Amino acid sequence: MLSIRNFSGQLSVIKTTDEDLNVSYTFTDEMGHVVLTRQMKGSETHDTYYVYDDKSNLCFVLQPMYQS
Repeated sequence: MLSIRNFSGQLSVIKTTDEDLNVSYTFTDEMGHVVLTRQMKGSETHDTYYVYDDKSNLCFVLQPMYQS
């Protein structure tokens, strides 16, 4: 069972722009875990989610097309 512990709801975000002006965002929690990367190319947005267990082990990586 996965649960949210010791999480106050605050994330840090780093914005990166490449040489083609494509933007990506990396969201991290208070423990420094990457929880989301969002890559934007024009009007397309691709999100990758990272899920951790209560011992901070990475359990799942949900790729952009996981809902398809």
